[in-house]
Formats: sequence, structure tokens, C-alpha cells
Amino acid sequence: MPSIRWLSFLLGALALATSGPPARADASPGPEPALRRAPVLALQSPDRVQLTFRLDAPLARRFDGEVLGSARISTREASLYPVGDAASHCYAARIAPGPMRAGHRYTVRLFLSAADQSPLEVVVPLRRARRDDDRGARLGC
Repeated sequence: MPSIRWLSFLLGALALATSGPPARADASPGPEPALRRAPVLALQSPDRVQLTFRLDAPLARRFDGEVLGSARISTREASLYPVGDAASHCYAARIAPGPMRAGHRYTVRLFLSAADQSPLEVVVPLRRARRDDDRGARLGC
């Protein structure tokens, strides 16, 4: 049976082997991405909408590959996901904020990073869904 001293030595060696260099905070984070064109808000069903927008730079990703960001209409929030070509920097969110009517304008808040305290706020007209809206064809995605 191994001695306590031997086990503590192995645990210490394992801790040193698995620890990497200390994490550094980036001294100068890049500028936040900006909208390239006006977002498109399309009515998918009487109580579900899809927001699609295009940025000038890609959004950051989490450790598992998910996009760091969200969109909010009314009090409902949804995660963002990429649409279209990877080089186009297009993103979408499907939100069920409740009954909405085509032709009305709605305030949309875009949180483009995990620590975004002041979201990008735009007023977008809601229109009926058209063919290829789900992949952002109207925005050139």
C-alpha cells in the first residue's frame, strides 16, 4: 500500500502538470462590432419573430463554441446563433415575446458580449416572413 508521503507527492506533481500559465486579461479588447445594415424583424407566427442582423466583425464565442450575445424584445431574451456564410458575420435570434403585429415598430436590444452593460438599441419594423429569411438572404448573409 502506498504511503501518504508518496500520494501527496503524486498529487502535487499532477497539480503542477495540469496547471497552465496564469490567465492574462487582454489589456486592450477590440472595439465592439457594429451593425452593417438595419436588422430584419420577421413575423414567423402570431407570437414568434425572428431577428436577423449583420455585423462588421464576428462575435466572441464561449468555450463550447456558442456565440456570446443575446437579443431582447419586450421582456423576452434569446440567444444568438450564426446564419448564412461564416465570413458574413450574420446572426439571428428567434423570440416569442407574445402577440405582435406586422407593420408595427418594435425596440430591439442587442447584447453583443457577455459583459455588455449598455446594449445596442434599435427600433425595427416588423414585417411578414419571406422566403429565405431564416438564412438572412435579404442582408447578404
